[in-house]
Amino acid sequence: MLKQTSATSKEQLKVAFDGDSVLFSDETDVVFREKGLAEVFKYEKEMQNVPMGEGPFKVFAMILGEMKKKFSPEDDPICTYLVTARSSNELGARAINTLRHWGLQIDEAFFMAGSPKGPILAQIKPHIFFDDNPGNILGAHEYGIPAGLVLAGCK
Repeated sequence: MLKQTSATSKEQLKVAFDGDSVLFSDETDVVFREKGLAEVFKYEKEMQNVPMGEGPFKVFAMILGEMKKKFSPEDDPICTYLVTARSSNELGARAINTLRHWGLQIDEAFFMAGSPKGPILAQIKPHIFFDDNPGNILGAHEYGIPAGLVLAGCK
């Protein structure tokens, strides 16, 4: 059993989500697996202003977002994060545009450009992190962060 070794906030519930195949659909992952990274960049540029489809945790994130609206920013007991393997320059715009289209406000977004997520999770100390990549789940656990594997998307 995982023991949360990272001290989390007692004032706020902190929830971190991966993007593709978690908040968003797996469409970009499918392009990556079928055609490679170069095609992902082309695809995302062409689709930049088209919102991504819904992932399995979009509804949960939207519910948290609705709860957050009941509080002023100073008294908000919920803090949400996007921690995605996407890069901010080439692939981040579509993620942000999708969140805006949905009306989903995320408190902080981290575009990791493929870097390990464990170190940033150790800094933000979420109570739970959701990701579809077993390596990212293990990386979170290495830093004492509880994480749930999302069984969705193209594997």
